[in-house]
Amino acid sequence: MSTTITEQQRSKRRRTATEAGVQPRAVIYSRISQDREGKRLGVEDQRKRCRDLARRVGYRVVAEYEDNDISASTRTRKPRPSFDAMLADGKAGLFDVVLAYSNSRLTRRLAELLTVIDYHAATGIRFETVVSGSDDLSTADGRMTAQIKGSVDQAESERIGERVRNAAERRAMSGANHGGRRAFGYAGREHEHLGLRLGIDLLPDEANEIRQSAERLLAGQSLRSVVRDLNVREVPTVTGCPWTTVAWRDVMLRPRNAGLVVYRGDVVGGVAGQWTPVYDRDTHERVVALLSDPARRTTPGNRVRWLGSGLYRCGICGETLTCTLAGGKRAPAYRCPGHVQRDADQLDRHVTAALLNRLDQPGFLDTLRRPPDNPDAPDPKTITADIDRMEHRLAELQVALLDDDTDVPVIRAAIRTQQSRIRAREVDLLDARQPSNPLLSLLDDGPTVTDAWVELRLEQQRALLDLLAAVTIEPATHRGRPTGWKPGNGVGYFDPHSIRVEWK
Repeated sequence: MSTTITEQQRSKRRRTATEAGVQPRAVIYSRISQDREGKRLGVEDQRKRCRDLARRVGYRVVAEYEDNDISASTRTRKPRPSFDAMLADGKAGLFDVVLAYSNSRLTRRLAELLTVIDYHAATGIRFETVVSGSDDLSTADGRMTAQIKGSVDQAESERIGERVRNAAERRAMSGANHGGRRAFGYAGREHEHLGLRLGIDLLPDEANEIRQSAERLLAGQSLRSVVRDLNVREVPTVTGCPWTTVAWRDVMLRPRNAGLVVYRGDVVGGVAGQWTPVYDRDTHERVVALLSDPARRTTPGNRVRWLGSGLYRCGICGETLTCTLAGGKRAPAYRCPGHVQRDADQLDRHVTAALLNRLDQPGFLDTLRRPPDNPDAPDPKTITADIDRMEHRLAELQVALLDDDTDVPVIRAAIRTQQSRIRAREVDLLDARQPSNPLLSLLDDGPTVTDAWVELRLEQQRALLDLLAAVTIEPATHRGRPTGWKPGNGVGYFDPHSIRVEWK
């Protein structure tokens, strides 16, 4: 059980140590909330002033701890590894006192300060600062003074947060650039010599990469192939690193690409960004719809890996077939237990050949290009007009926030409601638009039906098969080797007559 050490006992120990020629052991803790350029000027200045304090009072500095570019405010949950390591070393008896530039460098959270007070009671380690003084945490008055200072620090941190949030909201309402690290496709400080405005003017080469990526994705190419091409051509990120599929997906999902302003994760309706868009809003929405499609998942698990899984049906019970490993060689096969079983490769090749033959028939592709005759289908123009009206009302509400006489909670509630309505209508708009057929997009560039089919992802091939055909697997007309079959004659066991392909 830990024992509380009084200040009188500590003073006596310091006098005894001084008389014996032993200096108290001190450590220095320095922290700065933001160091975007990585120059560490703030923490270096704190360390210098703490060393000066140690020399004045006769402490021997035995270690230094630093948390650079890490906030200690009430809103952050980011860990401070050096601070935690320092407390652990103190419990191990490695030092006697912690020196910091100010109380706010130690923490801006009142709850964390209370933990520091308990830590002092358990270990006897003192906390002294250059500009905030040194409170005797072993006395009630000393603890009260420390908590008053802590409350002031926390309030100032919260006021700073409010000012930052209000400034960010004002920038969003005016369509201004939000600052921070430059976005891929837009100018940064390193391009000032070109006369470009930071975060506003496009970098032609990078913007062209985004446009070409959108065209390739909408034409049916995979995100992985687009990223592979970027890295082969050594197109770097803004930090000079190779691209990952996650990083490039984030670039392609940015509302900024279409000139849209985002505040707290939502697009600000009725406000145009004060920067040059990479492409129009329609292109952006199509790219977002494509990359947000759950069918594009590439993670392991329940991902479908065969053309007919869940599409082919058993001719006896009508249930869908799944592909599993079967037979002595563990070859993949479609199965409906107790009814039918077919070699997966042979069955998929047979169905693919039938589908390509159908697509190659004269005039058939024109039927795919023709929109369906559905008089009850919602009109995209009507939905777009609704969204425009809602966004205009949203902009009026957002401007009202800047009025000193406004009822802020009521206006913010109205804004959230309006944003929900807009999102709902945007979903309606995506449903109303005719999805572009990836096969037709590829065929427009000149390849044959067969070449275009090979370029499609498996998910797209399955979607096209499901759109055009119903495949039923009947029991085989024979069992075992066909009559007259001999090894090496190039004829397999597959029975095409048991496969029924019906066109929708």
